Amino acid sequence: MELIKTKARMFALMVTVLAALMGAGLAGSVGLHGPPPVAALDLNGSKSTFYLECPTETVLEGESFEVYLIREPDPAYKHTMFGAWWHTDAGYADESDYVALPGESEYIQWTTEAERQANRQARTVHTIDDDKVEGDEHFWVRFTPTDSVANPNHPSRDAKCSISIRDDDPHVTKIEMVSLPARGDTYGLGETIEFAATFNNPVDVEGYVVMGFWMGGQWRGGLYQRGSGTDTLVFAYTVQPEDLDDDGIKVHDGYIDQDGRRHGFGGSGDIYIHGMPQVQGVDGFPVNKLYKGIPDQPGHKVDGSQVPRAIEKSLVGSPVDGETYRIGEEIVLELTFSAPVRALHTPHASLWFDGTGESQWRGAKYTAGSGTDILRFVYEVQPGDLDNDGFLVGAKDAQGLGEGKIKAADHEIDAIHTYNEWYLGYKVDGQPPTVTDVSVASMPAEGDTYLLDESIEIDVAFSSPVEVSGEPAITLWIDTGDHSKSAHAALYRSGSGTRTLRFGLKVPATINDANGLTIGVREPDGLGLGTITALGTNFKADQSYPEQRDLSGHKVAGRLIVEKAEIAPDPTANELFTTDVVLSHALLEMEEGESATYTVALSSQPSDDVKVYITRTPIDRGPHAPLALPFLSMSFTPENWNVPQEVTIVAEPDDDTDDHLIFLTHTAHGGGYHLECTEMSVVIRDNNDSVRASVDTAK
Repeated sequence: MELIKTKARMFALMVTVLAALMGAGLAGSVGLHGPPPVAALDLNGSKSTFYLECPTETVLEGESFEVYLIREPDPAYKHTMFGAWWHTDAGYADESDYVALPGESEYIQWTTEAERQANRQARTVHTIDDDKVEGDEHFWVRFTPTDSVANPNHPSRDAKCSISIRDDDPHVTKIEMVSLPARGDTYGLGETIEFAATFNNPVDVEGYVVMGFWMGGQWRGGLYQRGSGTDTLVFAYTVQPEDLDDDGIKVHDGYIDQDGRRHGFGGSGDIYIHGMPQVQGVDGFPVNKLYKGIPDQPGHKVDGSQVPRAIEKSLVGSPVDGETYRIGEEIVLELTFSAPVRALHTPHASLWFDGTGESQWRGAKYTAGSGTDILRFVYEVQPGDLDNDGFLVGAKDAQGLGEGKIKAADHEIDAIHTYNEWYLGYKVDGQPPTVTDVSVASMPAEGDTYLLDESIEIDVAFSSPVEVSGEPAITLWIDTGDHSKSAHAALYRSGSGTRTLRFGLKVPATINDANGLTIGVREPDGLGLGTITALGTNFKADQSYPEQRDLSGHKVAGRLIVEKAEIAPDPTANELFTTDVVLSHALLEMEEGESATYTVALSSQPSDDVKVYITRTPIDRGPHAPLALPFLSMSFTPENWNVPQEVTIVAEPDDDTDDHLIFLTHTAHGGGYHLECTEMSVVIRDNNDSVRASVDTAK
């Protein structure tokens, strides 16, 4: 208030002086010199011409500057004082940005003695440095004659210096594209678009910051990538499916909306003056977020329409039997995409089996095709897989690819691998092959009885195709005459790769069965040295089946039934018996209660291990005939094939008074031996004893 009063007193004093010297206080004349002229007061009356000199048009926020009033005086009055009313008018700036000059409402600024002598008066104007993010603003410094103050149409009223205050806070000076499309002028799906904002000073980025741009009339946000600590920040956007801009992307100007919000930069983070300490309780000094954008960029078009999609599904091959995939078989599936794709982390295609009452997901594993438009997937049918009406291929849920991914071949966009369910029509049966039927495929040459050297042929049917390795056999049980059966091997002959295997036995001289032979597996491996598996796999078939007893149309008479009196073995036969299975004796005679020993060896070196099975057949069929022996065997190797192994037999007492004739059959199998047989006769003289054989395998 005191300052205002002082200014008022000075104004009154000058008016008094002016009235005394000039009378009416008329304004001086106006001339043209550079900027628009202004009016001023001159104590020499109206004999001088005045000009306005504006030495600057732009100042930094907080700087001071001078403007000048130049007088060209009448030579007769060049030493008189002069002065003017100075004032300021706001433009985009306001009085928070500069120290206002109040003009006619205050006082006239008169020249100093030096200014009078120089005919040049200076006026200093001060701008205000603040912490507002405002951008460049401007205002005017004016000289107004007294008679134009109340007249807005006065010709000299617009004489002014136009001053721009340049905000010294960091602000964007340029927006530009810094990436190029990989091909031509158009970014494809998954490509990265990069653009940069350059500031007038280095800046720091904290947190998540985005900068908006426009793509085909749609706003998109480019995420900050790099540049913090420098004057250039780079933002990036990855082209997404369906993005499209056929005339090039653009960046709109940053602006302030009607609610005072600034648009351009966004996100939860912010941009600050580089290295600026805490200001007014705020960490960092935020920059000016207003900027001038760039128009459509013809070299930066966008076409994100080419998303690779699964468009076709097909099976490679078909089930071995043409209808059903069996355990261990491979289901090979190919997915064709609309564009090349690549497989990451072994993706899976979805198979669905519903034979167990609920839909079960199975993953066909990726095996080949990455980098092309066709990917191949393979699934091996596992035990328990079942679908009786045809399985489905289809991505029903998020399990889809398992842990893997399918992406476009040349960028990071995910391919669309989902597709509608697809009924294939092929069944799945993951159960091991089982025996569905066992039947006698042969008939005796005459009547219902197979005679010596006739072939008994057996067909075993399975639920699915099987294959044979080695030489498996099935067991035929032949009546021993005491209501028990002795085992004989029917060796595999043909059928591998189909559902039916054929086995056969050539009737030896030692077997007789008047009731009909029995077919049945009573030992886990029968007499065979081979395996039966599901076709093309290592999964063993289930070879169990119900025993078929006493097949009346298939009796056996390999040796005529003779009376006890006819037992007449050759007493000279106790010499080395040299066939494929080498026995030390062809005949052993013993009494009930005695034991006897003989040896077994092979006649030639085998290619692999050989088993020699020992079975016995009593020739007589009395009610007290010896009991059947347990299934016995011994093993030979390519190293010990010619080393005799001892067999000890013991005749146990019985209650009858009969003599007995027993044939011991030695059957070799494996290592090149194909069920070659050698027989030995055993005569047991009655002493109320019977015979029992055992093998000493330790020898």
